[in-house]
Amino acid sequence: MTKYAIDENAEVRASMLTGVWCAAIISCLTLAACTPTAPPPAEGDTAFTGINVVDVNAGAIVPDQTVVIADGRIVQIAPANAISLAPDVSIVDGAGKYLAPGLMDMHAHVFTESSLIPYLANGITTVRNMWGSVETLAMREAVAAGRLPGPRIYTAGGLLDGAPKIWAGSTEVTDPASVDAIVAQQAADGYDFVKIYSRLSPAVFDAIIAAGKKHGIEVSGHVPQDVPFLHAIGSGMRTSEHFLGALWAVLSDPSLSNPDLSAFDDRSKEFILALGRGEVDAGSLVDPERVAALGSALAKQEFWLVPTQDVMKSFTHTKRQPHPETVRFMSPVDRQLMKMLEDPSFQMMPEENLNGEDVLFQVRSELLFDLYQAGARILVGTDDSLQSGFVVVDEMEALADVGLAKADVLRAATSEPANYLRKSGELGVIAVGAAADLILIEGNPLENLEALRLPTGVMRAGVWYTRQQLDEMLEVIAAQSDAIEAEFADAPAFPADAGVSSDFLGGEDGAVRIATSQAEGVTTVTAAIRNQGEWNTTAVTAALGSVSVAQEGQADMQTVKSDGGWQLKIGNDLLGTPSPGDIATVLTGTPADILILNAVAGQLGVGETLDLVMWRCGAGLDCTGAEAEAMTVTGLGPQIINGHRIFESANAFRIREPGGSAAGSIDFWYAPPALYSGGPVRIEFDGVNNWRRVR
Repeated sequence: MTKYAIDENAEVRASMLTGVWCAAIISCLTLAACTPTAPPPAEGDTAFTGINVVDVNAGAIVPDQTVVIADGRIVQIAPANAISLAPDVSIVDGAGKYLAPGLMDMHAHVFTESSLIPYLANGITTVRNMWGSVETLAMREAVAAGRLPGPRIYTAGGLLDGAPKIWAGSTEVTDPASVDAIVAQQAADGYDFVKIYSRLSPAVFDAIIAAGKKHGIEVSGHVPQDVPFLHAIGSGMRTSEHFLGALWAVLSDPSLSNPDLSAFDDRSKEFILALGRGEVDAGSLVDPERVAALGSALAKQEFWLVPTQDVMKSFTHTKRQPHPETVRFMSPVDRQLMKMLEDPSFQMMPEENLNGEDVLFQVRSELLFDLYQAGARILVGTDDSLQSGFVVVDEMEALADVGLAKADVLRAATSEPANYLRKSGELGVIAVGAAADLILIEGNPLENLEALRLPTGVMRAGVWYTRQQLDEMLEVIAAQSDAIEAEFADAPAFPADAGVSSDFLGGEDGAVRIATSQAEGVTTVTAAIRNQGEWNTTAVTAALGSVSVAQEGQADMQTVKSDGGWQLKIGNDLLGTPSPGDIATVLTGTPADILILNAVAGQLGVGETLDLVMWRCGAGLDCTGAEAEAMTVTGLGPQIINGHRIFESANAFRIREPGGSAAGSIDFWYAPPALYSGGPVRIEFDGVNNWRRVR
């Protein structure tokens, strides 16, 4: 072998060595690739950490999760040990707590901005308002823009009813040909749906449904008394409020009247009275085959039942759960109304009616459970405008009492409303991409619905409110109402026969309490007027177009008519020269003038006029030196006004100089007294409303 002899195995060994090195390098690269790389910290505005997530659709709890919120939406959900957070993310420690979707009240009534706070404080992040106005649209916009704290709002427009309409302020519709323009206007105004009511005729009902489809706006509300339930659900109507119409559809005897709304329908009332007397057999009232057919139809339709089960107890002997703590957070007028409703002597209807309604409530509850088992869609709705968000859980528990599973009850307040609103996956669930409408609670609501009361915190569209912040917002409302009531703490007491009183505030220190009563054709207006810090009580009596005034410490006054016209008599002295006119009065420049003018002018039809002679005597009714003014009173007819609490159908009047000049003008509104409203509504001097009714 020579020094340079060729090694025949060298190439093989070299090849093997190269392979070993390549394998080693590849192995190292592979190992590096397989080693987990920590994901970057999650970015967001807020994160709930270590939280038990309530999956409402699955009816299950997903433990120990982190939920990240950004720009008002849920952007990430992951096990708490699998996610880190960027330093600037605000953390809410959820250890041991539960995160659920915000609740929804699908039959609410909101009237003022302050009425939104109790909903938010109770974890209600969406409301469906069942009677709206331009003010409601403004609130909806302000909430959506983040300028006003409160639940997101879906709202109906003005209520459409038949003749005679049940509620003042609703629109009476009897001609199918008039429907299209009404529905088109509500759609153009931006309302979310049209609410229909109980006295609509079948022809008008069909016209409204057709107009809703034409103009792209939903129609929901009461299934009218004379419209068959199956026809309603097949027409395209989307909800039945209060479960109305369903029982009529399954009665064993189809010739029987619709048993719903006995308070407003004499036919139903007769049925209910007979039921209460035992003349109708409740056990055979319902036909099981018709129940099965209705359940099958409801399961196939995009139609929802809103039973308002809890509030329907108000028409029975069954008492609703009291919430005395809620009164503090009501407006003064609502406090007054709540006091009346809680009076032991107050009943929604006579005793004989209640007996029948007791039976009907039980039959309806059993029917609701049967339809639920058949697959009917159900929504939580309270129809309680006084206790607002505080009673949503009451309604949920009432549905559980019917027999609904707790998981289904929870869905009826979360994901099912989202389905109805066509917001599935966006509202009512905790999922990536969904709106961050959330409540933090201490217990598992799938086990105990009571866990939903007064959440530890509420998030609405990504804005987080702690319990302390929510309670402080409630206390602001309570303080505002307390301050208003304190304005009248030292007001003089009225005689028992003075009538129902109304309170107004205005100006820097203005306060007025007024009442009216009638006897033998004479109207007496009692007014307590605070003037420069002092209260003065005045009685103004109106009859035959004239007035007389009795005020402590002053000479009596009256308007006197002679052949030449009207003069003002103070004591024994006649002032000035006679002024011609049909009627005459003195005025205070306060809301007391609403009652005085209404008593003197009476009911004027649209366009009807009277010549008025008046003396502006001021709040102290000191008419010394007052000059007679010749004016014209014109009736403007009923107008819808969003007054101190609800829509009011108020008769409007306009006072102008005979030539029509607006100088010194007065406009006033007076509504017929009613359970929720009525009486003096508003007065404007020279087009300015300086007074507001507070109770």
